Amino acid sequence: RRVHGEISNKTTRTTMSSRVIPLSGDLKPTLGTPENIISGKPQAWTQNFFSDSTNRLHCGRWGSTPGKWGPFTQVGEEMCVLVKGRVRLVAEDGTVQEFGPGQGFVIPHGYKGTWETVETLEKFYALGNLVGASKL
Repeated sequence: RRVHGEISNKTTRTTMSSRVIPLSGDLKPTLGTPENIISGKPQAWTQNFFSDSTNRLHCGRWGSTPGKWGPFTQVGEEMCVLVKGRVRLVAEDGTVQEFGPGQGFVIPHGYKGTWETVETLEKFYALGNLVGASKL
């Protein structure tokens, strides 16, 4: 049943409010610099548009200028969809994966490797933090 942008499920009695993540327009991002920079001088920004009441699900937009950093260990599951730019992920075992505009990928919990922004990029993300995941 749909009521003014909300979907209601009578069986479980949950309500979901729809939220819009802007594809373009003015943003008020949080600026930062990645940790453990290997090459380049990357600058990153984040605009989180949604966090659930448990603070374990976050959705928004993220971008960075070219550079490489890591190694990092992924905490939680992250789904990414690139809007523009290119990224190269190199896993701890040497596996290389590259992604470009319009492509989506998931970085699984526990993934270890490096992130390289090859061309200035922007992505949409959905990050689900697992219970106890911050203790990795």
